[in-house]
Amino acid sequence: LRRRVYDASNVLQSQTFPARTPINGSPALSAQFYTPLAVNRVNGLRLLLGANNGLYESLDQGQTINRISTLRVNAFAGDPIEYGVPSNPDLIYMGSGNNVYLSLAPGGPVNLLGAPGASTVVDVAIDSAQPARLFAMTSSTVHYSSNSGALYGDISANIGTFSPGALRSMVYVPRPTGDVLVVGADRGTFYGLSSDGFANWTRLGTGLPYAPVFELTYNVQRDVLIAGMLGRGAWRLDGVATGSGDTIFADGFE
Repeated sequence: LRRRVYDASNVLQSQTFPARTPINGSPALSAQFYTPLAVNRVNGLRLLLGANNGLYESLDQGQTINRISTLRVNAFAGDPIEYGVPSNPDLIYMGSGNNVYLSLAPGGPVNLLGAPGASTVVDVAIDSAQPARLFAMTSSTVHYSSNSGALYGDISANIGTFSPGALRSMVYVPRPTGDVLVVGADRGTFYGLSSDGFANWTRLGTGLPYAPVFELTYNVQRDVLIAGMLGRGAWRLDGVATGSGDTIFADGFE
């Protein structure tokens, strides 16, 4: 694990290898081959690490770590962690097995919400303004809950008609003219509109290689969507939130 700082010209300024010293009686972190992590959306000093022997939280950029659950966050399949919203920096959603778990208090506990289906949860996403609006995804289906996972509905609709391969990542994008959920797959990215209950999926953008989209993130200040791909680098799509009504105006990925 390392942290790098670059300037505006993309020149490396510093590099740090956080110590990850266990505190509060926590055992040493046992990494997964791929260890999911998440930076808190409200406080950038806070970090979650989905280790092989549980979920660890750091309040100081990884210098010290505290195990808050023995649950193992799903790895390889995706990166199913949401961490912090403006109304509650302590909020955690995570996927383990085919279940989704929730924590609302500092340091836990992490409580079972239930399973959106029988398959492994590969990613979770939320509406940060209304965190009870939860999305949970498997490799082939997308599910939505309006009540923090008490009940789910399948919103996969027509996404399978695009032959997307495995679904791998997703992110919720707020828009003045109607929010969207963006899904990354083996063969492109797709979006569904909140205005119609995510009942119809459309391919998003052009120019993206047909390689697995392992991660999606959205910067609301810059209106930029970033897709991280397997073996093909990171790609940027501008203007996702512009447009009117049910139209998304977006140039091609670059």
